[in-house]
Amino acid sequence: MQLLPLRIECLDQAVATWYVLNRHGHPASLRIGMRLSPLSGHAWVMCNEQAFIKTPGMEDFTVVASYPPWAEIT
Repeated sequence: MQLLPLRIECLDQAVATWYVLNRHGHPASLRIGMRLSPLSGHAWVMCNEQAFIKTPGMEDFTVVASYPPWAEIT
């Protein structure tokens, strides 16, 4: 990703990862979290209890939005 002309943010990575995993039959959920001190946000993907797009201090984020695997969307 260092070769791309634009900066890639965690949300971009998470949406692409969520799409690819679900497209290939792996039930993945997209999560968006916030923390107040210091104020920041982060997006990541959970699949089979494994987190993708990790960042230090992820346990401090409160999930404010969660998108389930496609099979669970009705």
